[in-house]
Amino acid sequence: MKELNIQGPLDRHLVADTGYYRDTRRPTAKLWEFLGQPASAVVPASLAIAGYVVPALADLTFVAGGIFTGFVLARRPVLPMRMPAFSRRRDPVFPLHNSKRPGPAKGDMLLFHDRITRQQGWIATEDAKTHIELPGSSNSGKTNSLYVIFANLVAHGSGFIMVDGKGTNATWADTATLMRLYGREGDLRILNMVVASGSRESHTWNPFAHENADAIRNLLMTLFIPEDTGSGAESQKFFTARATDLITVMSDVVVWMRDVYGLPINLPTLRKLTSEFESLILLTPEDGAEIPYPRVNYWDNGRREWRMVTLAPETLPDGRRIRVFPERLSTAIRAYMAETGGYSRTKGLDAQSKVREQHSYVVGGFGATYTQLSNTFGHIFDVDDGDINIRDIMFNRRVLHVVLPSLENDQKVNARLGRFVTNAIRYGMAPAIGGQLEGERKRIVDNRISAAHTVFGVALDELPQYASQGADAIAALAREINFMLVLAFQEISSLYAQMGKDRANALLSNPRLKIIHSLEDATSTKEWIESGIPKVQVSVNARWQLGDLSGQYFDPGQADVREMPAFTWRDIVSQKRGQAIITFFGRRVFAQMLDLKLDSGGYLRVPEKLTRAPNCGPGTGDKAAAMSTQTARNAILKGAVALTPEDRTKPAGQIGLLCDAYARAISQDLSPIDEAGVVHDYLAQVLGVPAGRPEVSSPPEKANQEPPAAASPAAAAPTEAAAPPATEDHAVADDDSAGSAVPTPAKEGPVAPFQVLVEAYLRVSGRDPVPSREPTNAPDYEFEASAEA
Repeated sequence: MKELNIQGPLDRHLVADTGYYRDTRRPTAKLWEFLGQPASAVVPASLAIAGYVVPALADLTFVAGGIFTGFVLARRPVLPMRMPAFSRRRDPVFPLHNSKRPGPAKGDMLLFHDRITRQQGWIATEDAKTHIELPGSSNSGKTNSLYVIFANLVAHGSGFIMVDGKGTNATWADTATLMRLYGREGDLRILNMVVASGSRESHTWNPFAHENADAIRNLLMTLFIPEDTGSGAESQKFFTARATDLITVMSDVVVWMRDVYGLPINLPTLRKLTSEFESLILLTPEDGAEIPYPRVNYWDNGRREWRMVTLAPETLPDGRRIRVFPERLSTAIRAYMAETGGYSRTKGLDAQSKVREQHSYVVGGFGATYTQLSNTFGHIFDVDDGDINIRDIMFNRRVLHVVLPSLENDQKVNARLGRFVTNAIRYGMAPAIGGQLEGERKRIVDNRISAAHTVFGVALDELPQYASQGADAIAALAREINFMLVLAFQEISSLYAQMGKDRANALLSNPRLKIIHSLEDATSTKEWIESGIPKVQVSVNARWQLGDLSGQYFDPGQADVREMPAFTWRDIVSQKRGQAIITFFGRRVFAQMLDLKLDSGGYLRVPEKLTRAPNCGPGTGDKAAAMSTQTARNAILKGAVALTPEDRTKPAGQIGLLCDAYARAISQDLSPIDEAGVVHDYLAQVLGVPAGRPEVSSPPEKANQEPPAAASPAAAAPTEAAAPPATEDHAVADDDSAGSAVPTPAKEGPVAPFQVLVEAYLRVSGRDPVPSREPTNAPDYEFEASAEA
């Protein structure tokens, strides 16, 4: 055969696995290891067979078996990581602090099995709080390892936040299935920013609703101010500084409006206050203005209109008048206008076009981001108070799954959205640190809102896609406040480009537990991995010796001690899916991660929303049988209770009566209290009996039947005032609706079980109670089916 021109080594040149390293342990150490393996069962089996075959050896085999059993029972089991807490044993691997005595078993999170010994791999909650690094290339089992960690957290009754940089719905399906397995679907929230398919299935979120001024300022700066502003021209630095000043001032303004007047902080209000120069003028009126008091425009999501609030001075009981709008805020706004374009209060607004021009340069970069949040993501952010509250999720141990659009937008846009979410998480953690300094230690330190027996997880998957400077702050402080950070990535070259090498290395140096899956990047990632591999002293074969006659090389039986890495890059690259090398506190384990097979069968549902944005109906690409807000409103007005147009029949009995009451209430533009009054009046009118009417104990006849001869005309048919309205769409009452379905009342008070409901409406609307009676066994009311039904 023709020899191939290959310079590299072939398979026949490779040294066998057992031909390089030497096992130089003592025989007793090897014996103890053997006793801990399943193969050691051959010893008692052999003794039992020998005693059975040769009965004369029974006494000898019995004594030998007892000695062997004593050895087995006396040995201390040692696991690759922690001993499980339920074993109630001592853990020799992790001794007590400042002592050589074995510590208690603390393992409460099962992650893997040792590939060599097949032993279980447990970690403790305190180990998880040191954070986890999870590097791994595509199809290496990185996502499965994430959900193994999540399953432990959910089993503890805790929760996690999963930020998915890939933007796929497969991870959402795994999260929903995991929560369903543990019966916690009600604790699940989804923040879905993928809209290319036309779907708008997401919970709502207003990150500014409950934050303080500093948090709102930093969140807005994350959206509008790029992180690399230091390399721009002088003019760019000037306008960036002016934009920062404007954001700082208006953050204080909107927080003051919310705390004092209860005005909502939403995107339209923020956009008007930061972008329109006239809004600044309204907040700082001139001395001779027609209305000399500060005024502010805000967007009312309930009424879907702009509203104006005049901040007039308040009059004290002694007759003095004090300013409502703080002078420090007025001074800060005037300082911004003066420093931006030389605004002067003595000149008219029309004569200061330069100020407007300079202000437009300052806010010129705000428009694209505001438009994206209000239009593209309006179904998420266009609310006063959304379903998602980061602090509620963290401190009440819920689960939030964030899906970032990895392919829809530009890389810079995706990075900005990711940084926005990451910073919101960081500010959500802030209250857990504790700001009170005086008081009993048990109250201000030991009983902080972060003092829990379980750890809360924050997983940043595909970290280089959206890494920001806030991530390193989370890693540095989260351990103290009982949070676990999981950093998952494929390579670190893009992380260096996103954050800078120094800041990225500072972030990656925080986690102590590393789960290294198969990797392929042989440049920066290989250099980073090899720099962190622990060094160990090993016994190796010094040389091979050539035989005299056979021409074969043989082992001379010599060994040298050398310092070698605990594992090599080849060990990492050659790993199969689900395999990993775990390092922790100087230990190295070749692990097989648990295979978490989440059943993806069944119908996946987004948990019910608590609030609903005005424009969050189904997208154009959604073919499911869903209804928008307006369609649902019209359906209720028509008496429908089903989602499909084919099944819109009006319910019968008392439920149908309640639907008619609600239909009349929502058909009018009233406040909630007035709507409650309308429902009350309708129920009291239909279920009550006017004064002087005799009580009827038998069921009423239908409207199209002749009344009994003994019954009075008043008892045979209800009066026009007592008839419930039933127009063509079962909605608004008309005077000429005499031919519609009318329920006939049977007693003076509300019929059970509506007694409590009607009284509740009475209390809300401020009306007097309707006289009630004890419930009878009278049957439900019957309705005449209308032509429409």
